[in-house]
Amino acid sequence: SEILSCAVSDGGTTISFPWAGAAVKAMKELLLSPIRKIGQNLQFETCWMHRMLGAHVNNWFWDDLVATHALDNRAGVCALDFRAYADFGFPPWDQAVAPYITSKSPAEPNRLKEVPLHQLLLYGGIDALLEYKLAEKQCKEMEVRL
Repeated sequence: SEILSCAVSDGGTTISFPWAGAAVKAMKELLLSPIRKIGQNLQFETCWMHRMLGAHVNNWFWDDLVATHALDNRAGVCALDFRAYADFGFPPWDQAVAPYITSKSPAEPNRLKEVPLHQLLLYGGIDALLEYKLAEKQCKEMEVRL
């Protein structure tokens, strides 16, 4: 397992970058900082970051997935792509990467390394922006200050 790219967004500015060099150190500093963080499926994100960085993320603030369950607990409505379409009318943005995400068997790695970097970064950036926008909407619905 490895991280190929990463993206962050504050709803106004989104940055998507390859996971290499100084960016890894900077991202680790951000993840360990007291700045509030938003994610989709924090249980996964926490385990993944601990495994990849050897540290726990500091100050998780919002989990879009958990908030979706709280607001609408029907099956099949929690995925970010579904929420982006249902809440914002945003069409699927994974066309360039979807064929490379899954592998033929659990023992084989996916093929994301074959995706052109600009497409991988665009996918990650859109994902990060939509996670923020969804958290913003959910916080408003649940009367939580973002």
